[in-house]
Amino acid sequence: MTAGDSKAHILRRARDLRERGLRLIEQADMMLARIDASEQDVELGLADAGLLLSGEAHSLTIAADAAHSARSWRNRYFPDRLFGEPAWDILLDLFIQQQRGNPVSISSACTAGGTAPTTGLRWLNTLEAAGLLEREADRDDGRMSWIRLTTEAHDRMTAYLQDIVSQAADWRADRQREPEDDMALAAE
Repeated sequence: MTAGDSKAHILRRARDLRERGLRLIEQADMMLARIDASEQDVELGLADAGLLLSGEAHSLTIAADAAHSARSWRNRYFPDRLFGEPAWDILLDLFIQQQRGNPVSISSACTAGGTAPTTGLRWLNTLEAAGLLEREADRDDGRMSWIRLTTEAHDRMTAYLQDIVSQAADWRADRQREPEDDMALAAE
């Protein structure tokens, strides 16, 4: 394949991805229009999942799970190598598993990062050096270790997720305002 053929292939691929992206935006716009058309749709959406109702631990776990899942869904539409954030994926998974009371092994934490095991281990070492996670040896099997967020990292994740839930509630309140309210605010 010549350099010109390669460039043409890349251009075709980029145009194809752009078209797919535009179709996704179009689908998202249609979904938003449906939500705008019916107040009931909003009530049956994220609010019922508990994301917009409060900052309680359960809804924070749902918010973290939704963020983690959304990142995985992206890979259905775009190459996963475009959006690699193994550290964030690991932190989200650790938060979710700790909230659910599930222990997390080193290999499971590496898998949550969506990388090769050696890359996952490097990220675990980086997060540990940053004081965000800690390891604990298994009491029964000295070869096994468990990973968990430090208290500080758990508190930071909780604050972040509470902020996201709060902003989602603010967004929901703004979406329910009448256009006249927006004009009155603009006039002030």
